[in-house]
Amino acid sequence: MGHFFSQPWEGDIDVKVHISAFTGVVNQYAKAGIMLRSDNSDDATHVYGILSGSIGVCLSSRRSKHNSSIRVGNYYQTSPIQKSAWLRLVKKMDTVEFYIGDGEGDWFLHASTVVRFPDDTFRVGLAVTSNDGEFYIGD
Repeated sequence: MGHFFSQPWEGDIDVKVHISAFTGVVNQYAKAGIMLRSDNSDDATHVYGILSGSIGVCLSSRRSKHNSSIRVGNYYQTSPIQKSAWLRLVKKMDTVEFYIGDGEGDWFLHASTVVRFPDDTFRVGLAVTSNDGEFYIGD
């Protein structure tokens, strides 16, 4: 089951989230993070900064509607796999940069991608999924 709690936005944005405890994960592909999404459709253009239940932190993107989501860059993993993370997305025009924070106020660029949102409008919010095949989108 997934949830996306968001609000509409337009233009550039710099948004941060601290996932303080991602525990009790049953499915290794469960994930939580921050998302920019063109709309609430299943195949919407999006960028998703993720903390995964088993593979660490990464950036995922669907650059245009009707395409597949892809991972951008590599995974960042600690040993054992981190259960908390500071994540940040910075959108400047069509470029979206994904940063990982150290909790002390410093941010490290992990990946970037180019995504064009129609009319430069999108939704920004928190997304979490257990990855069991269902997804819920709310406002």
